[in-house]
Amino acid sequence: MNYFLDKDVDPRDIDFQDGSAYGKVDDIEVLDEQNGLLIISYNAILKEDLHNCGIQRKKSYRLADPLSSFSVSPYEKAVIFRVEIETTVKKEGFKSIEELEVSYENNWFNIYILEYGVGAGDAKLYTNLFNPPTDAKLKITKVKPSHRRKLNDEFSLAAADKISTLELEQELASRVLSADYLAIYDVGQGNSNALISSTNETCPVVYFDMGCGIGAHASTVPAGLDFCTCNNPLVILSHWDQDHWAGALRIKSKAFSLTWVVPRQQLDAVHKSFAHEIISAGGRLLVLDMPKDSAGSSRLPNSQLLKFTLGIGSSRNNSGIVLAIENNDPQFPSSWLLTGDCAYSHIPKSLQYPPPVAVVAPHHGGVTKLHNIAPSPAIHNDYNRLIYSYGPDNKFRTTQHPTSSSVRIHDLAGWDMGIWNTAPGSSSKTGNVRATSKHSPSPFERGGVLVGWESLPALPMVCPLGAPISKH
Repeated sequence: MNYFLDKDVDPRDIDFQDGSAYGKVDDIEVLDEQNGLLIISYNAILKEDLHNCGIQRKKSYRLADPLSSFSVSPYEKAVIFRVEIETTVKKEGFKSIEELEVSYENNWFNIYILEYGVGAGDAKLYTNLFNPPTDAKLKITKVKPSHRRKLNDEFSLAAADKISTLELEQELASRVLSADYLAIYDVGQGNSNALISSTNETCPVVYFDMGCGIGAHASTVPAGLDFCTCNNPLVILSHWDQDHWAGALRIKSKAFSLTWVVPRQQLDAVHKSFAHEIISAGGRLLVLDMPKDSAGSSRLPNSQLLKFTLGIGSSRNNSGIVLAIENNDPQFPSSWLLTGDCAYSHIPKSLQYPPPVAVVAPHHGGVTKLHNIAPSPAIHNDYNRLIYSYGPDNKFRTTQHPTSSSVRIHDLAGWDMGIWNTAPGSSSKTGNVRATSKHSPSPFERGGVLVGWESLPALPMVCPLGAPISKH
């Protein structure tokens, strides 16, 4: 396993050689929309290492080889790292956040490490996904278009095995007898949900993401976080953001040996290394191959429907997999909606679902706009759940999840936000809201959330091999 991904490796000094790397934007987190303040995060690999281990080397050209044919990751020994830079839209040379995102989303950059160490510069440099950063001074420029094409080819999913809409429908129908419970786990500043088919236990049959807090948010992960794999569950990855899959690194082979269904998105050295870990451990990585603006629908043995689609946005967040689960009650139809980080405005109309009993809020309750209209809750009974997954005291400088803008759009849609109308994040149980934690100065109420189709009088037996569930 590459040093950057290994949670259990001993810290070590990294030789950055001449400090020259290729990087790709992994995340753009808006801190202050009005003032254009944001954090840009890049995943990077040293150029010299890529030249030595890349699959497009002349002496070892393997670009067309099936991903499943690699027994070991070619990038295992490469120096891979992450940098975070606080900046502004104006400083980056753009007039709007949207303009910046469009320009940066599909580009590669030359990253030059000029200095690193305590006090070296304003950037934060991570050599391991779970360890604290060091300061760094960087120079960043865009790569030439010809190099960009080669880098996209190097880190694409073109050679990965595929799963069609029909095949995923059949896979779900064979694995999921029923969807009795929806679990939302406390993984810190990240996301992991699961479908559970037994009214007597909480062992998942499908995971929708297996993430956890990483980087600056690694400290938000609860001690001893684990994931139950008793039922050999299918893992559906909403999108390739690290906080939606990094939890798998905590249980390694237990997670890597499973079957993963993933969206076709442009990867970088970090994501591609993770994909290779699944293959190396004997797991299956299947890219969902479905037409744009379409939806799949799998009828479960108890007549519930499990529907899925791809977001129609251009960014990684808004082009990922979205799930909707429908009950089988013709008199009171309702649904659960699992969004990943996909904004409601980018969920295609082809995904039709009844009013939701439960929604897992997009992007942990991140900054959103008023035109991003949330679905209104089901009204046939008094049981509704709007669930937020975020870490205690998570903070991007001054911004915390959930944001007031996320609270506002759900309030406008008819969700009972309880005391969150004035102080979002100050409680993990209020109105229709359930959250995996809350912020200081209140004592943390940590723990996963279990959702049913009707109010749960008590929690069922929790599998001791998985993440704890304490709320309903």
